Amino acid sequence: MPDFLKGKSPEELAEICKFAAQACQAASASASGKGKSPAKSSASSEGSTTEMVHLSQFSVPMKKNWYEDTLYQDAQDPNAELEEYEALLEEQLLE
Repeated sequence: MPDFLKGKSPEELAEICKFAAQACQAASASASGKGKSPAKSSASSEGSTTEMVHLSQFSVPMKKNWYEDTLYQDAQDPNAELEEYEALLEEQLLE
């Protein structure tokens, strides 16, 4: 590939970049099931190099109750200190 780009003018390199961006966008759209063809999308109107990728198009396998996994749990119950504080207040009020 570097040999292919050697000796090209800035205009030719810009054109190559434009076609490469269109091809990447088409491949990305095809992989995500949108099926855009590079002939219909242009780099200038689509903003192919800056187009945002919607994260929802990628499926990520997650366990059904992933939030119960110890990896996602805090080491301590966040309410434990609150319960201790309430018990201490009750003791002081009863005295």
